[in-house]
Amino acid sequence: METIRNYVENVFADFPQNPRVLQLKREMLQGMEEKYNELRQYGKSEHEAIAGVIADFGSMDEIAQELGLNTEKIDDTNSIRLTQSEAEEYLTQNRKSGRWIGIGVWIILAGVSGLIMFGGEIIAIGPAVFSIGGNFNALSSIFLFSAIAIAVPIFIVNGMRLNAYEDYAKKNIILDTTTRKEIENQNKLYNSRFAIKISVGVGSILVGVAIVTAFAAIGGYYQAPPAFLLFAIGFGVFNFVTAGMTKGSYDVILNQGDYAHKAATFKSEKLIGTISSIYWPVATAIFLAWGFLGNAWHISWVIWPIAGVLFAAVTGIVNAITKNQ
Repeated sequence: METIRNYVENVFADFPQNPRVLQLKREMLQGMEEKYNELRQYGKSEHEAIAGVIADFGSMDEIAQELGLNTEKIDDTNSIRLTQSEAEEYLTQNRKSGRWIGIGVWIILAGVSGLIMFGGEIIAIGPAVFSIGGNFNALSSIFLFSAIAIAVPIFIVNGMRLNAYEDYAKKNIILDTTTRKEIENQNKLYNSRFAIKISVGVGSILVGVAIVTAFAAIGGYYQAPPAFLLFAIGFGVFNFVTAGMTKGSYDVILNQGDYAHKAATFKSEKLIGTISSIYWPVATAIFLAWGFLGNAWHISWVIWPIAGVLFAAVTGIVNAITKNQ
Protein backbone atom coordinates (compact mmCIF):
# COMPACT_ATOMS: atom_id res chain seq x y z
CA MET A 1 0.00 0.00 0.00
CA GLU A 2 2.91 2.34 0.73
CA THR A 3 4.08 1.81 -2.86
CA ILE A 4 0.74 3.13 -4.14
CA ARG A 5 0.93 6.18 -1.88
CA ASN A 6 4.45 6.95 -3.10
CA TYR A 7 3.31 6.52 -6.71
CA VAL A 8 0.46 9.02 -6.23
CA GLU A 9 2.83 11.41 -4.46
CA ASN A 10 5.20 11.29 -7.45
CA VAL A 11 2.35 11.89 -9.90
CA PHE A 12 1.41 15.14 -8.16
CA ALA A 13 4.87 16.23 -6.99
CA ASP A 14 5.38 18.78 -9.77
CA PHE A 15 1.97 20.39 -9.55
CA PRO A 16 0.87 23.31 -7.33
CA GLN A 17 -0.52 22.07 -4.03
CA ASN A 18 -3.73 24.08 -4.29
CA PRO A 19 -7.13 22.83 -3.04
CA ARG A 20 -8.18 21.44 -6.45
CA VAL A 21 -4.98 19.43 -6.94
CA LEU A 22 -5.07 18.12 -3.38
CA GLN A 23 -8.67 17.00 -3.84
CA LEU A 24 -7.76 15.19 -7.07
CA LYS A 25 -4.84 13.53 -5.30
CA ARG A 26 -7.07 12.29 -2.48
CA GLU A 27 -9.64 10.97 -4.95
CA MET A 28 -6.99 9.18 -7.00
CA LEU A 29 -5.41 7.60 -3.91
CA GLN A 30 -8.80 6.47 -2.65
CA GLY A 31 -9.65 4.92 -6.04
CA MET A 32 -6.32 3.10 -6.25
CA GLU A 33 -6.64 1.76 -2.69
CA GLU A 34 -10.14 0.46 -3.43
CA LYS A 35 -8.85 -1.23 -6.60
CA TYR A 36 -5.93 -2.73 -4.65
CA ASN A 37 -8.25 -4.18 -1.98
CA GLU A 38 -10.54 -5.56 -4.68
CA LEU A 39 -7.63 -7.37 -6.40
CA ARG A 40 -6.43 -8.75 -3.09
CA GLN A 41 -9.90 -10.17 -2.43
CA TYR A 42 -9.68 -11.98 -5.77
CA GLY A 43 -6.55 -13.75 -4.56
CA LYS A 44 -3.87 -11.58 -6.15
CA SER A 45 -0.59 -11.26 -4.28
CA GLU A 46 0.50 -7.85 -2.95
CA HIS A 47 2.91 -7.27 -5.83
CA GLU A 48 0.37 -8.43 -8.44
CA ALA A 49 -2.31 -6.17 -6.97
CA ILE A 50 0.00 -3.12 -6.99
CA ALA A 51 1.09 -3.81 -10.56
CA GLY A 52 -2.54 -4.23 -11.61
CA VAL A 53 -3.58 -0.95 -9.97
CA ILE A 54 -0.78 1.05 -11.60
CA ALA A 55 -1.44 -0.57 -14.98
CA ASP A 56 -5.13 0.31 -14.79
CA PHE A 57 -4.44 3.95 -13.93
CA GLY A 58 -1.76 4.41 -16.59
CA SER A 59 1.47 6.40 -16.69
CA MET A 60 2.06 9.64 -14.83
CA ASP A 61 1.75 11.77 -17.97
CA GLU A 62 -1.49 10.05 -18.98
CA ILE A 63 -2.99 10.57 -15.53
CA ALA A 64 -1.99 14.24 -15.45
CA GLN A 65 -3.48 14.80 -18.91
CA GLU A 66 -6.70 13.00 -17.99
CA LEU A 67 -7.04 15.14 -14.85
CA GLY A 68 -6.40 18.33 -16.83
CA LEU A 69 -3.27 19.24 -14.90
CA ASN A 70 -0.82 19.78 -17.76
CA THR A 71 -1.53 23.49 -17.91
CA GLU A 72 -1.00 23.82 -14.15
CA LYS A 73 2.41 22.18 -14.02
CA ILE A 74 5.00 24.40 -12.40
CA ASP A 75 8.78 24.47 -12.16
CA ASP A 76 10.89 24.48 -9.03
CA THR A 77 11.26 28.26 -9.11
CA ASN A 78 7.60 28.56 -8.04
CA SER A 79 7.54 25.81 -5.44
CA ILE A 80 9.44 24.64 -2.38
CA ARG A 81 9.72 21.03 -1.27
CA LEU A 82 9.93 20.68 2.49
CA THR A 83 10.78 17.70 4.63
CA GLN A 84 8.84 17.10 7.84
CA SER A 85 11.67 18.52 9.95
CA GLU A 86 11.84 21.69 7.83
CA ALA A 87 8.08 22.20 8.04
CA GLU A 88 8.09 21.66 11.82
CA GLU A 89 11.03 24.05 12.19
CA TYR A 90 9.08 26.79 10.38
CA LEU A 91 5.96 26.24 12.49
CA THR A 92 7.98 26.29 15.72
CA GLN A 93 9.86 29.46 14.78
CA ASN A 94 6.63 31.18 13.78
CA ARG A 95 5.04 30.33 17.13
CA LYS A 96 8.06 31.63 19.04
CA SER A 97 8.34 34.84 17.01
CA GLY A 98 4.60 35.42 17.22
CA ARG A 99 4.77 35.13 21.00
CA TRP A 100 7.68 37.60 21.23
CA ILE A 101 6.12 40.09 18.81
CA GLY A 102 2.87 39.96 20.78
CA ILE A 103 4.82 40.59 23.99
CA GLY A 104 6.57 43.53 22.31
CA VAL A 105 3.26 45.16 21.37
CA TRP A 106 1.94 44.56 24.89
CA ILE A 107 5.08 46.13 26.40
CA ILE A 108 4.67 49.31 24.34
CA LEU A 109 1.01 49.67 25.30
CA ALA A 110 1.94 48.98 28.93
CA GLY A 111 4.49 51.80 28.64
CA VAL A 112 1.83 54.17 27.35
CA SER A 113 -0.40 52.94 30.17
CA GLY A 114 2.31 53.89 32.67
CA LEU A 115 2.66 57.28 30.98
CA ILE A 116 -1.04 57.96 31.56
CA MET A 117 -1.03 56.53 35.07
CA PHE A 118 1.95 58.50 36.37
CA GLY A 119 2.15 61.44 33.95
CA GLY A 120 0.45 64.82 33.82
CA GLU A 121 -0.05 66.83 36.96
CA ILE A 122 -1.21 64.04 39.23
CA ILE A 123 2.29 62.99 40.36
CA ALA A 124 5.47 65.03 40.09
CA ILE A 125 8.66 63.10 40.85
CA GLY A 126 12.02 64.63 40.11
CA PRO A 127 12.72 67.50 37.75
CA ALA A 128 10.45 68.06 34.78
CA VAL A 129 11.73 66.59 31.55
CA PHE A 130 9.36 68.68 29.48
CA SER A 131 7.13 71.54 30.50
CA ILE A 132 4.69 72.38 27.72
CA GLY A 133 1.26 73.20 29.09
CA GLY A 134 2.01 70.95 32.08
CA ASN A 135 4.62 68.63 33.54
CA PHE A 136 5.77 65.45 31.88
CA ASN A 137 7.57 63.91 34.84
CA ALA A 138 10.57 61.61 34.99
CA LEU A 139 8.64 58.58 36.24
CA SER A 140 6.18 58.59 33.36
CA SER A 141 8.99 59.06 30.82
CA ILE A 142 10.80 56.03 32.25
CA PHE A 143 7.73 53.86 31.63
CA LEU A 144 7.30 54.96 28.01
CA PHE A 145 10.88 55.03 26.78
CA SER A 146 11.88 51.88 28.64
CA ALA A 147 9.01 50.08 26.95
CA ILE A 148 10.12 51.33 23.53
CA ALA A 149 13.76 50.41 24.26
CA ILE A 150 12.72 46.85 25.14
CA ALA A 151 10.15 46.31 22.38
CA VAL A 152 12.07 47.62 19.36
CA PRO A 153 14.92 45.04 19.63
CA ILE A 154 12.28 42.31 20.04
CA PHE A 155 10.64 43.38 16.76
CA ILE A 156 13.97 43.61 14.92
CA VAL A 157 15.35 40.25 16.08
CA ASN A 158 12.17 38.29 15.41
CA GLY A 159 11.58 40.07 12.11
CA MET A 160 15.05 38.98 10.97
CA ARG A 161 14.36 35.40 12.06
CA LEU A 162 11.12 35.29 10.06
CA ASN A 163 12.79 36.79 6.98
CA ALA A 164 14.56 33.46 6.48
CA TYR A 165 11.16 31.94 5.63
CA GLU A 166 9.91 34.75 3.38
CA ASP A 167 9.74 32.49 0.31
CA TYR A 168 7.31 30.15 2.07
CA ALA A 169 4.61 32.82 1.82
CA LYS A 170 5.33 33.43 -1.87
CA LYS A 171 5.69 29.91 -3.27
CA ASN A 172 3.66 26.71 -3.18
CA ILE A 173 4.80 24.31 -0.47
CA ILE A 174 5.14 20.66 -1.50
CA LEU A 175 4.97 18.07 1.28
CA ASP A 176 4.92 14.30 1.25
CA THR A 177 1.61 12.70 2.14
CA THR A 178 2.60 11.68 5.68
CA THR A 179 3.87 15.15 6.59
CA ARG A 180 0.81 16.85 5.11
CA LYS A 181 -1.58 14.65 7.07
CA GLU A 182 0.36 15.28 10.28
CA ILE A 183 0.28 19.06 9.81
CA GLU A 184 -3.38 19.00 8.79
CA ASN A 185 -4.16 17.19 12.05
CA GLN A 186 -2.15 19.76 14.02
CA ASN A 187 -4.07 22.54 12.27
CA LYS A 188 -7.41 20.98 13.16
CA LEU A 189 -6.37 20.62 16.80
CA TYR A 190 -5.24 24.25 16.89
CA ASN A 191 -8.59 25.59 15.62
CA SER A 192 -10.21 25.36 19.06
CA ARG A 193 -7.23 27.05 20.74
CA PHE A 194 -7.30 29.75 18.07
CA ALA A 195 -10.96 30.48 18.85
CA ILE A 196 -10.22 30.61 22.59
CA LYS A 197 -7.31 33.07 22.18
CA ILE A 198 -9.37 35.36 19.94
CA SER A 199 -12.24 35.25 22.44
CA VAL A 200 -9.90 36.03 25.35
CA GLY A 201 -8.44 38.96 23.39
CA VAL A 202 -11.84 40.42 22.60
CA GLY A 203 -13.02 39.82 26.15
CA SER A 204 -10.05 41.64 27.71
CA ILE A 205 -10.66 44.70 25.54
CA LEU A 206 -14.37 44.71 26.38
CA VAL A 207 -13.55 44.53 30.11
CA GLY A 208 -11.27 47.56 29.74
CA VAL A 209 -13.95 49.49 27.86
CA ALA A 210 -16.56 48.54 30.48
CA ILE A 211 -14.39 49.85 33.31
CA VAL A 212 -13.75 53.17 31.55
CA THR A 213 -17.47 53.50 30.78
CA ALA A 214 -18.40 52.79 34.39
CA PHE A 215 -16.03 55.45 35.75
CA ALA A 216 -17.22 57.92 33.13
CA ALA A 217 -20.77 57.39 34.30
CA ILE A 218 -19.75 58.01 37.91
CA GLY A 219 -18.05 61.26 36.99
CA GLY A 220 -14.82 62.82 38.19
CA TYR A 221 -11.22 62.78 36.97
CA TYR A 222 -9.32 59.51 36.97
CA GLN A 223 -6.00 58.32 35.57
CA ALA A 224 -6.31 54.59 36.29
CA PRO A 225 -9.27 53.57 34.02
CA PRO A 226 -7.77 54.74 30.69
CA ALA A 227 -4.40 53.32 31.76
CA PHE A 228 -6.03 49.97 32.50
CA LEU A 229 -7.84 50.09 29.15
CA LEU A 230 -4.54 50.38 27.26
CA PHE A 231 -3.06 47.55 29.33
CA ALA A 232 -6.13 45.42 28.52
CA ILE A 233 -5.87 46.32 24.83
CA GLY A 234 -2.22 45.23 24.95
CA PHE A 235 -3.21 41.85 26.37
CA GLY A 236 -5.90 41.53 23.71
CA VAL A 237 -3.47 42.37 20.90
CA PHE A 238 -0.98 39.85 22.34
CA ASN A 239 -3.61 37.12 21.94
CA PHE A 240 -4.55 38.31 18.44
CA VAL A 241 -0.92 38.35 17.27
CA THR A 242 0.06 34.97 18.71
CA ALA A 243 -3.11 33.27 17.49
CA GLY A 244 -3.01 34.90 14.06
CA MET A 245 0.65 34.16 13.36
CA THR A 246 0.33 30.52 14.40
CA LYS A 247 -2.82 30.03 12.35
CA GLY A 248 -1.21 31.84 9.43
CA SER A 249 1.84 29.56 9.54
CA TYR A 250 -0.41 26.51 9.10
CA ASP A 251 -2.13 28.21 6.15
CA VAL A 252 1.28 28.96 4.58
CA ILE A 253 2.51 25.38 4.88
CA LEU A 254 -0.78 23.88 3.66
CA ASN A 255 -1.34 26.46 0.87
CA GLN A 256 -4.81 27.25 2.17
CA GLY A 257 -6.92 30.15 3.40
CA ASP A 258 -5.34 33.48 2.56
CA TYR A 259 -2.35 31.60 1.13
CA ALA A 260 -4.23 29.53 -1.44
CA HIS A 261 -3.14 32.18 -3.96
CA LYS A 262 0.25 33.14 -2.61
CA ALA A 263 1.31 35.68 -5.21
CA ALA A 264 -1.64 37.97 -4.39
CA THR A 265 -1.28 37.36 -0.65
CA PHE A 266 2.43 38.20 -0.63
CA LYS A 267 1.79 41.37 -2.60
CA SER A 268 -0.91 42.34 -0.11
CA GLU A 269 1.31 41.66 2.92
CA LYS A 270 4.20 43.63 1.43
CA LEU A 271 1.93 46.62 0.80
CA ILE A 272 0.44 46.39 4.30
CA GLY A 273 3.96 46.24 5.75
CA THR A 274 4.90 49.42 3.89
CA ILE A 275 1.76 51.19 5.08
CA SER A 276 2.36 49.97 8.64
CA SER A 277 5.92 51.34 8.70
CA ILE A 278 4.47 54.82 8.06
CA TYR A 279 1.09 54.55 9.81
CA TRP A 280 2.16 53.59 13.34
CA PRO A 281 5.03 56.11 13.67
CA VAL A 282 2.59 58.82 12.55
CA ALA A 283 0.03 57.62 15.14
CA THR A 284 2.74 57.71 17.82
CA ALA A 285 3.81 61.22 16.77
CA ILE A 286 0.20 62.46 16.97
CA PHE A 287 -0.20 60.90 20.41
CA LEU A 288 2.98 62.49 21.78
CA ALA A 289 2.32 65.87 20.15
CA TRP A 290 -1.21 66.00 21.50
CA GLY A 291 -0.02 65.00 24.96
CA PHE A 292 2.93 67.41 25.11
CA LEU A 293 1.49 70.44 23.32
CA GLY A 294 -2.04 70.15 24.62
CA ASN A 295 -1.28 68.68 28.04
CA ALA A 296 -3.92 66.10 27.14
CA TRP A 297 -2.51 62.86 28.55
CA HIS A 298 -5.84 62.17 30.24
CA ILE A 299 -7.60 61.88 26.85
CA SER A 300 -4.93 61.38 24.16
CA TRP A 301 -4.98 57.61 24.83
CA VAL A 302 -8.09 57.38 22.63
CA ILE A 303 -5.76 57.62 19.62
CA TRP A 304 -4.70 53.98 20.07
CA PRO A 305 -8.08 52.20 19.86
CA ILE A 306 -9.09 54.53 17.01
CA ALA A 307 -5.80 53.88 15.19
CA GLY A 308 -6.28 50.12 15.65
CA VAL A 309 -9.77 50.14 14.17
CA LEU A 310 -8.70 52.32 11.23
CA PHE A 311 -5.67 50.13 10.51
CA ALA A 312 -7.89 47.03 10.46
CA ALA A 313 -10.09 48.80 7.89
CA VAL A 314 -7.05 49.75 5.79
CA THR A 315 -5.81 46.14 5.92
CA GLY A 316 -9.19 44.85 4.76
CA ILE A 317 -9.30 47.30 1.84
CA VAL A 318 -5.77 46.40 0.72
CA ASN A 319 -6.54 42.67 0.85
CA ALA A 320 -9.75 43.15 -1.14
CA ILE A 321 -8.01 45.20 -3.83
CA THR A 322 -5.03 42.84 -4.29
CA LYS A 323 -7.24 39.73 -4.48
CA ASN A 324 -9.39 41.31 -7.19
CA GLN A 325 -6.44 42.27 -9.35
